[in-house]
Amino acid sequence: MAMAEREQVKPLAPAGYHTSRSDEDEILSNQLKLKQRKYLKCCGCFTALLLILAVLIIVLTFTVFHIRDPMVRINSLTLQNLANGTVRQGVNITLIADVSVKNPNAASFIYSNSTTTIYYHGEMVGEARIPSGKAKARHYTEHEHNRGYRSQQGFGCSKL
Repeated sequence: MAMAEREQVKPLAPAGYHTSRSDEDEILSNQLKLKQRKYLKCCGCFTALLLILAVLIIVLTFTVFHIRDPMVRINSLTLQNLANGTVRQGVNITLIADVSVKNPNAASFIYSNSTTTIYYHGEMVGEARIPSGKAKARHYTEHEHNRGYRSQQGFGCSKL
């Protein structure tokens, strides 16, 4: 029995060596856990930022950046070269239209050449070309259109 007690008292490896190895493993394990936590925090913050940005864009799209049609208003419409308010054959008639366009959108837009058609009692009596331009955000733009018509060609309407 005495021999068995001696063997138990003497370990096979020094105690200091085994303890330092365990400390290094624990330090490396703690560093790895710390890196994983930092990585998770970074990914979490990035995901939260993307989510907030997506919600902000959706809210702005449906409120501020909601695309609306421009409002067109005819301020005045004048016919020139009428003889006592009647239209005679072969006489040039000039139509002057003062038109204002309001862009209610938060962004400006560019429009290309277009055409305005004028109807009288459901029949087309003329058309005018509108040059291209730019409508600034939330501004009024005024245009004055002069269009000459020859009564025998341009006015096929019998109700004039």
